[in-house]
Amino acid sequence: MSWPTVELGSVCERVSVGHVGKTSDYYTDDSGIPFLRTQNISSEGINLKDVKYVTKEFHEKLKKSQLKEGDVVLSRVVSSEINCGIVPKHLENSNCANIILSRPNSEELDSKYLLYYLRSSVAQRNLLGRQVGSAQSVVNTNVLKSWDIPLPPLHEQKRIAAIIDKADAIRRKRQQAVELADQFLRSVFLDMFGDPVSPHSGNSIAMTDCFNITTGKLNSNAAKADGEYPFFTCAKEVFAIDEFAFDQEALLLAGNNAQAEYD
Repeated sequence: MSWPTVELGSVCERVSVGHVGKTSDYYTDDSGIPFLRTQNISSEGINLKDVKYVTKEFHEKLKKSQLKEGDVVLSRVVSSEINCGIVPKHLENSNCANIILSRPNSEELDSKYLLYYLRSSVAQRNLLGRQVGSAQSVVNTNVLKSWDIPLPPLHEQKRIAAIIDKADAIRRKRQQAVELADQFLRSVFLDMFGDPVSPHSGNSIAMTDCFNITTGKLNSNAAKADGEYPFFTCAKEVFAIDEFAFDQEALLLAGNNAQAEYD
């Protein structure tokens, strides 16, 4: 399905850059106004780690860079990708420096739809190809304003955003599950065997005390196409051979591929 394309600036109340200039003189403690900078916009959205705060007086002077809930903010300084996020309710009336804010017209453009479109590979390639600057590449606000985006009807934008929301939630849960599994396995390993970095942290013995360690003498040239027994080498494939080398459980390690990683 194809939708009409429009310039982003035509469906936004504003597309502008946050404050550009000296700010450190106006930093204060966390009783001040949150002040977002490029490093606070990550691939996952707005990241408040190392967020700065500015005085209320300075905030009041910077009318053009004051943020509202639903604003879509982009990292202005870019490298391999353009990070973006949506301003949440608790950051309403915060401020920003050196990031681009797009304030969608809520009757024409849904903030989440715009966010997900900006994160798409198509949009990323398009915008990265238009970055300017030699010493430090940046996204130009005029380029962003005149950038054509597909514009489905508003209800369709919301439907698309809701679908991607669900998919993203599943992705995050799977990622968390993998991280928890890794932590659990590491904990079990440490409980059973101790810390491998500190061999004396647990009850450890030499492998030769519990294993009979031998080295295979044959290579894949000894394989037989109609052999009776499985024949393991350093290759990914399992060959066959007429005579067996052992008839019990064994731990096999690839001599030239200690991590056992294959494409």
